[in-house]
Amino acid sequence: MDQLDMVPGIHTLTTDDGTVASLVDKDLYFEGVEDTNSWADFETRVTQMSRLTTTEVAAYMIQKYHSATQSKKLCTTCMPIT
Repeated sequence: MDQLDMVPGIHTLTTDDGTVASLVDKDLYFEGVEDTNSWADFETRVTQMSRLTTTEVAAYMIQKYHSATQSKKLCTTCMPIT
């Protein structure tokens, strides 16, 4: 975990049983959570999820700056990559 740029948080929540489905029933925030009992598997999953692909970066840039170019506004925060 030392190489991961994150701070894990701990939350407690009482559920009807120990399943992910029961957790989601209590709080939809946890929908899509994957259960694992393996620390190595957890580290692998978190590391993979924390890497952005070039497509994700490009999609973000298009979403963030496309509307500004369409309305003829200048993007003052855009800097050329050197």
